[in-house]
Amino acid sequence: MSLPAAPSLAEARPLAKWLRVFSLVIAVAVVAMAAASQFKDREARFAKSEVDAGMLASSLSQHATDTFEIANVLLTTLAERLRTSPGRSLDDIYLLDTALETQLRSVMRIRSLIAFDRNGRQFVSSQPQIPDWFDLSGDAAFRFHEENFGDAIHIGSPVRSPSTNDWLVTVTRRWDDANGQFGGVVMATIRVDYFSGFYDNFSAAGEVGISLLRGDGVLLARYPVNEAVLGRNLIYPQDRERTVVNKVGIVRSLSPVDGLMRVYAFERIDEVPLVMYAGISERSILAGWLQDCVATVAGACVLAALLGFVGWRFAAQIDARQASERKWTDLALTDGLTGVRNRRAFDEALERESAAAGSNRRPLSMILVDVDHFKAFNDTYGHPAGDSCLKAIAGALDRALTRPGDCVARYGGEEFALLLTDTGPAGALVIAERVRQAVLMLGIAHKASRTLPLVSVSVGVATEASETDEAADAVRLLDRADRALYRAKTAGRNRVEMASPAATVRAEDAAAATAPGMA
Repeated sequence: MSLPAAPSLAEARPLAKWLRVFSLVIAVAVVAMAAASQFKDREARFAKSEVDAGMLASSLSQHATDTFEIANVLLTTLAERLRTSPGRSLDDIYLLDTALETQLRSVMRIRSLIAFDRNGRQFVSSQPQIPDWFDLSGDAAFRFHEENFGDAIHIGSPVRSPSTNDWLVTVTRRWDDANGQFGGVVMATIRVDYFSGFYDNFSAAGEVGISLLRGDGVLLARYPVNEAVLGRNLIYPQDRERTVVNKVGIVRSLSPVDGLMRVYAFERIDEVPLVMYAGISERSILAGWLQDCVATVAGACVLAALLGFVGWRFAAQIDARQASERKWTDLALTDGLTGVRNRRAFDEALERESAAAGSNRRPLSMILVDVDHFKAFNDTYGHPAGDSCLKAIAGALDRALTRPGDCVARYGGEEFALLLTDTGPAGALVIAERVRQAVLMLGIAHKASRTLPLVSVSVGVATEASETDEAADAVRLLDRADRALYRAKTAGRNRVEMASPAATVRAEDAAAATAPGMA
């Protein structure tokens, strides 16, 4: 197996990855911030429209209140005049008609004032063109006042004038005679186009929708004008509930008339049973916003793409630089002939793994492999064949190792070294025997060998197992493996020898040091 990369390179590799991630995060953040800014602007537009609609509804509700209050004052005055002036002669009626006509000239909001007797027949009118036979007895307003005492006004549904065909809103009130009995009904009429004409002054707000509704939801006047819906109940049940609970409020609703989604503000008019709705269409609220949004987000996407491109280019350059460094590092740590690691790489790995074995209290094993009678092989077959033989043996040794942490290196000449992490003596012997068999299985002929007619290897195995946190002794491990290899070669070659325990080796070294003749 190959040796792991040097720690400095391994630590540097995530840099390009994190640079790509950072570039992606920045790009997404730029687009997200642009989108959030546009969303905030959109909400601000809606918030402003709610304020504008609320102010418009308040202003128009005051206008409606003033209009119907004027009608009520005129009706109250007329009812009182009828109560105190019971005369019904033609002269009396003419004088009253003339007085009403004169009075209405100064009140442009009210179209006409009419008085009906207890039978529902008209007998006084400010409009001479209204026929005398005009009968109100079958109208719901007449029955309401006939059956209910008091001075409450009643607002009727829009009706067409029998004389001019104009749409009118009627306001009626009961009047009593001098004896306190039902004398009839007095009526004021207001042109619907008076309201719609007034509402037209606010059309610059942008596709406004203004509706004056009776308390029960019946439409009295609207802008834009649509006569087909006058007198219809256009309020949604849920909106009706809101107007009962709240005097003012904001709703987003689809218009049942023109199908536009609007932001509506409503205000309930308590003085008279009316509700004013004023709405601004979402289309006009967001006019120009979509174009700004597309332009802003598109610009953010371009900027994000540019940032991402620059980030990825930098990351690619880092990858290229690191790849180049890894290449030169590999060349510096790789044996040029066999493709496995060289002695320098092996020495670095031995030092690193010795320290790790001590800190983790794990065994560390080494296998030294020497090709038997390799000089004779070169002399017989030539150096090119010898090079091919070493390449084949290196490949067999590399395939014999199956764990990522293990490694094989060319240690010098025809010698190879294998480093086995977290491997005790028994496991090391199994791998050593596998290595010896793997070389024999190559079947490389060696007629000059005094051992076998095939290329074979001698193998020495040693293990260091530390019981403390101190690093394993790399020098001693190498020395013991070398002694075991020497024994394998002197014992006939093509064999595996296990080094003596570390304590025995130390005793042998001490005895050799005290032998006669040793300085």
